[in-house]
Amino acid sequence: MADDTIGNMSQVSNIPIPEKFDGGNGPKQGDLWPKWIRRFERYRIASGLNNKSDAEQVSTLLYAMGECADDILKTLQIDEDKASYEEVKSALENHFSDRRNVLVERARFNRRVQRTGEPVDTFIQDLYKIAADCEYGTLKNELIRDRIIVGVVDDSLSDRLQSKPKLTLQEAVQIARQAEERKHNRDVVRGDATKSSDVYYVRNGAQTKGRYHKQNPRSQETKGPHTPPKKSGDKCNWCGHERHDRKVCPARSVTCNKCKKKGHYQAVCQSKPSFSKSVNEVNKSLGEDQVLFLGEINGESNDSWTAQIGVNGHNTKLNGHNTKFKLDTGASVCVLSDSVPWLEGITLEKPQQTLRGPGGSKLKVMGTFMATMKYRQSKVQELVYVIRNQPCSLLSKKVCVQLGLVKLNDVGEVIQSPPDFRKEFPGLFEGLGKLKTEHHITLCDDATPFCLYNPRKVPHPLIPKVEAELQSMLKQNVISPVTVPTEWCSGMVCVPKPNGKVRICVDLTQLNKAVKREIHPMPSVDESLSKLGQGKVFSKLDANSGFWQVPLDEQSRLLTTFITPFGRFCFNRLPFGICSAPEIFQRTMSGILKGLDGTICQMDDVLIGGKDQVQHDERVRAALRRVQDAGLTLNEKCEFSKESIKFLAHVIDDLGIHIDPDKTTAIAKFPTPKNVTELQRFLGMVNHVGKFVPRLADLNEPLRQLLHKDAVWRWEIAHQTAFLRIKEVLMSSEVLARYDPRKETIVAADASAIGVGAVLIQIQEDGDRRPVYYASRTLSETEKRYAVIEKEALAATWACERFSDYITGL
Repeated sequence: MADDTIGNMSQVSNIPIPEKFDGGNGPKQGDLWPKWIRRFERYRIASGLNNKSDAEQVSTLLYAMGECADDILKTLQIDEDKASYEEVKSALENHFSDRRNVLVERARFNRRVQRTGEPVDTFIQDLYKIAADCEYGTLKNELIRDRIIVGVVDDSLSDRLQSKPKLTLQEAVQIARQAEERKHNRDVVRGDATKSSDVYYVRNGAQTKGRYHKQNPRSQETKGPHTPPKKSGDKCNWCGHERHDRKVCPARSVTCNKCKKKGHYQAVCQSKPSFSKSVNEVNKSLGEDQVLFLGEINGESNDSWTAQIGVNGHNTKLNGHNTKFKLDTGASVCVLSDSVPWLEGITLEKPQQTLRGPGGSKLKVMGTFMATMKYRQSKVQELVYVIRNQPCSLLSKKVCVQLGLVKLNDVGEVIQSPPDFRKEFPGLFEGLGKLKTEHHITLCDDATPFCLYNPRKVPHPLIPKVEAELQSMLKQNVISPVTVPTEWCSGMVCVPKPNGKVRICVDLTQLNKAVKREIHPMPSVDESLSKLGQGKVFSKLDANSGFWQVPLDEQSRLLTTFITPFGRFCFNRLPFGICSAPEIFQRTMSGILKGLDGTICQMDDVLIGGKDQVQHDERVRAALRRVQDAGLTLNEKCEFSKESIKFLAHVIDDLGIHIDPDKTTAIAKFPTPKNVTELQRFLGMVNHVGKFVPRLADLNEPLRQLLHKDAVWRWEIAHQTAFLRIKEVLMSSEVLARYDPRKETIVAADASAIGVGAVLIQIQEDGDRRPVYYASRTLSETEKRYAVIEKEALAATWACERFSDYITGL
């Protein structure tokens, strides 16, 4: 039966069936089963198997599992011919879940730390993977957050995460990723080789600039003063520098410190160490991405940059030896020369990192061992790398500082704690402010008054809360009782809030029809983001109930009268529901902050940025003084001195503009649409972040076919594939560069059979080309019949029109 089913399935779909489940017979099955069954579920949906009968689905599942399925079913006492697919799957999951030991998984989770050289994303993904089997319940996110804080290899990053008392998991992940990205960019800008690392050694006398290279352990000992080692590409065989004539080689008259022969440097000497056979050497291949940087030591005299360090090995026969180390303030690991005599008999562990020489060749790491290093009264535990033919032992910057051998003083840089603007401007964060200028609501000449005589009903459980909120508004002088006849009277609407309180709203629909709206430009989100500049430190100001800080004049107040079960009231301040409120408040805020550098205003949200802390603080103080003089107050949601900040549904930092994680999470969790309305919701959410996605029109084209008026709703494999692909692209979307009109700008465009796409690119200071904005659209039925050259011309024309706000006038 199973074979017949698979034969039928092969006719329906060309999607290959998952590989057979091979989890062995031990507890390993419990770890491999969740991953395998997820792959099978994807196959089940993509192939259309989920629309088949239970018998076919069960047979396919058991066939895909392989021979182990029959043995397992016998122990479960399930009749595969009668049981449904969900019953069989549930029984299998219970069978495998019993083999997972929660205590063991939790122990694995608590021991997991980021390995040196391991990307932070890999570390975090592994934490999620392990935590899935730990049954932490609602504490899962908090525990993953805590594990990130204590497990990251960067101590400064850990300290930074610990300094945030209300840190969320999402914030911890974002900060960790940004820190890693900044380090990577800093290394690229400075020219540091993070993947091909140099080991430098400063010699005495005339050879202070000599670099020592990796040795070939299989080469024979030098036979004479001019016997060169093996060929090494474009390097000189005697000095290790770029190839040159032997007559001008600086090592021609130098005596090797190792073999005492004349004519070559010690770094390229091929003589073998006398004790090499007594060391249990580890020589197993490592991943190319596991590379450590050793850097360059300070080029002062050897005596002033050496120290005698006591070394005591763990799990070895080593009881303590004083060893001479070179202080290497550029190294991230401690290196021990293989010439140290007491290494004989020590068992070395497999190295977890790769070290590379200046020429990019891999250095011979013989192995590692954990040691306690002591200098005077200070002790530190550190992993030590043993390198073949290393001229001297090197002490890393971290250990130098911990042992008190080096004191770090950053010349010309004073690090200060960000100022506390709440203490500096205490009055700005208290109560509800009031602008000095009153606003007048102007009605159209043909306005017809509207008066509601009976209040709308309030649900009984909400009556005490509504009364309490009205009393609060009276206390703040936002509203006043009305006891005189009025031509206008609107209805009240109460909306429950998540915190248990209610929000008082007024239905001003009829009044809005009669109000003359003020004409004031309202900047779009893209317009505001294009003014960000190149700030690195940010603050965000948020007005406290912004509209309520705009007072109304006497004539306008009675226009806002509304009726409640407790009587009539009118607004003394600008109400939220009136149609002219956004323009009024935008004009007011724009006037208050006019002329301030690095300040962007979007309604009641104000973003302030600076290239450094000093410039940022000056700009924030200037803005706060303006706000204070105007009579406004701010709420507690204001954020100050942030390296990363959320503004207008985007996350902004010194790397650029990111998608708001809340939006990507909502899109990632969006279920498969079951009708046109749900599909329209999904596409609307995707289009909102479309500027982060290249060729979006091509990606969502299969989905848009279902929105045609004459289309019949039928969700097929092509739609599911496009749906999942869009999610995948959004979850790994690029970080957009911030627009800067001073930078060289490029517009690139292309056309396909169904759409055109474009990208606005700017060349950064380091020469890197980074996208600023992606755009795309579908072709009309007429445009789809264009020739290829015509489509390309259309794409170029449309791209320039689409980005005209960014390129016109450059």
